[in-house]
Amino acid sequence: MAEQNPFFMIPDERETLCTEARYLHCCLFNRYPTDNFIDAYIRAHTDISDLRAIDARQLRTVSLIVVCNLDAVGIEPWLRIKVKRHALSAKLLLIAYLAECDVRHPEFVRHNPSGRLALVSMGSAVLIAIFRLLRGRIQKAWHGLV
Repeated sequence: MAEQNPFFMIPDERETLCTEARYLHCCLFNRYPTDNFIDAYIRAHTDISDLRAIDARQLRTVSLIVVCNLDAVGIEPWLRIKVKRHALSAKLLLIAYLAECDVRHPEFVRHNPSGRLALVSMGSAVLIAIFRLLRGRIQKAWHGLV
């Protein structure tokens, strides 16, 4: 019964999840999450069985990404090639889901740039995506992530 409550977690495990939530949120949104967001992330790890039963190699990969400050968003597509859903994919999806449910994430508010501004916005998004994918591939190979 104690494992269902996130406040009865092993202190090291709770701190690891806090650090993980902060880092992955920063990778996606370039800012730190609120304390409520971190609590929701930890609660999800206690409530969702797939997040509790993660392969040790995948958990090591996520830990290395966080500890070494690697580009989680750039690495994630490369990890999807061999595995149906890598633990990193599940954690990033969880971060995105929690952020979308949170009113404090203006990144999910749609605004329509028009004309040249739209082309510049799309062009910069493509260039950033290509750069992150290349950097992610290099980091994956350099650190031997699986």
